[in-house]
Amino acid sequence: MNTIISLLTTSKSLLIITAASLLLAIISLIIAAAAAGSVGRLRKRYKAMMRTAEGKDLETLIFQAHQQVDQLLDQVAEQEARLRRQESRVSNKVLTPVVTRYNAFGEPGNDLSFSVSILDESKTGVVLSSIFGREESRTYAKPVANGRSTYTLTPEELKVIEESGKAD
Repeated sequence: MNTIISLLTTSKSLLIITAASLLLAIISLIIAAAAAGSVGRLRKRYKAMMRTAEGKDLETLIFQAHQQVDQLLDQVAEQEARLRRQESRVSNKVLTPVVTRYNAFGEPGNDLSFSVSILDESKTGVVLSSIFGREESRTYAKPVANGRSTYTLTPEELKVIEESGKAD
């Protein structure tokens, strides 16, 4: 330990230590200057990359795109709700009426009797039938719920109920 202290106290040793420290400081200064230059170049390149042709920065563009996506998602949700309401309304509307004509009594002549179904998608509505005879004609209206009626249905009425919705 005494040897180290004696070496440090000599002027030659102090000169060597000072020169080494100065050399180390100069090398550190050169490295710091090179790093500062690199950081400056990187900062310029970063700013150039972050700017678009219109002069807007990329962060602003990403923020605006995010807002537009949010607006579009709101519009899609609104359109989906409108579509559900329309589908609900349409399902309750009358489908294309189905008509069948027939000869009720098998007499010679045209098929002047008929049955017509006026139903919605759930086969709820009414079946109208007109029975034509030589001396009189009768018309019947029978309510239908889910394809069934509380009244007895003729084969022709059952046929128009079954065919309801197939044409749509």
